[in-house]
Amino acid sequence: MLNQWVGSPETVERFQREARACATLDHPGIVPIYDIGEIDGQSYFTMAFVAGGSLAQALAKGPVPPRVAARLAQQVAEAVQYAHDKGVIHRDIKPHNILLQGKADGDDTDSLSSVLHLSNVGTERLPVPRLGDFGLARLGEDSALSVTGEVMGTPSYMPPEQAVGKRELIGPRSDVYSLGAVLYCLLTGRPPFQSSSPMENGASGVPTGAGAAPAAESGRAARSRNYLF
Repeated sequence: MLNQWVGSPETVERFQREARACATLDHPGIVPIYDIGEIDGQSYFTMAFVAGGSLAQALAKGPVPPRVAARLAQQVAEAVQYAHDKGVIHRDIKPHNILLQGKADGDDTDSLSSVLHLSNVGTERLPVPRLGDFGLARLGEDSALSVTGEVMGTPSYMPPEQAVGKRELIGPRSDVYSLGAVLYCLLTGRPPFQSSSPMENGASGVPTGAGAAPAAESGRAARSRNYLF
């Protein structure tokens, strides 16, 4: 739902326009939008329920094998490319917004999480990642900020241009950056950069800490950081 504090007529119109644009996305890797409307002055849209939980829940058990990480990242990237081809930029790609769809009745969060962590699992058993929560999505020409000027998104997965509010630079490549951060998290179990605010990540034009890996970082995490970033 659209919060009342940003519910100006202009914002409501933009919210509904973006929701309608997202509702046109028909791809197996994207959670579909079923309905758009308003109740008691609150705009809303409804989406399909995906029973397998989020990728973030699965990663609470730790990183997944590289082959599994590559497969999931590929599928999410294909869904993002489809959205970009339709002129929709997600702007908040992160493990919490990637839901896992099982391939059998009874697949739940725990069972799918266990499958992801099997080193010898076949691709036919892997759940299908479905990108959801297009609440911050925008059409290519729209602003990257809220009407109050607040930078929107999730700091640990946010590209520098979005973190510092450089609206003219935000585009499909911004989503690609976030996809890289998700792949890093799949391989290491943690986001590449951790901070409490977007400005900490983007004030210098590149995320803070993009140089040497933290002392406590594992060898696998350090190798992944150097490869991806």
